Amino acid sequence: MELCSKALEEMVTTAAAQILLIKAALKFQEVVALAFLNWGNVHICTARKRIPLEETARQEAYEWVKEKYSMAKEKYEEMLVIKPDFYKGLLARGQQQFEMAILQWTYASCKENGLSSWDSMDTMKLFDSAAEKTRAATEMLKKLRGKEREQAENPDNQEGRIAKE
Repeated sequence: MELCSKALEEMVTTAAAQILLIKAALKFQEVVALAFLNWGNVHICTARKRIPLEETARQEAYEWVKEKYSMAKEKYEEMLVIKPDFYKGLLARGQQQFEMAILQWTYASCKENGLSSWDSMDTMKLFDSAAEKTRAATEMLKKLRGKEREQAENPDNQEGRIAKE
């Protein structure tokens, strides 16, 4: 057993092994980020299915949907901590903010006083933040596509790039 450990230790310290370990770590990071993305998506999908059938249930439905959107927000934020350059995650977070803004706006318009007594500042901030996240995700995607093109054109340089990261 000791010989096996010693042999493995020598193998793990080689440059080729380091490249493989870095690739594995990046893949695990992506898998965990995808798990949080999908977990958040479950909350969003659940929230979209809640439709109040009667006026008295409107407040209850609003609070329930708002809670589901908040739960999705938590998962998306955890995902972005793990993988900040994950464009799909940033896009999902922006979509969550957009849907929360629509929820607030729709709820305010259904109230007795309607939109006339509604303070729209928080909703407008959500819309603005959603737009900003969508723009940032688009830029991330453009950079990713550029890197993919570069790698396709110069596949021999890929291992050197990974070793530097």
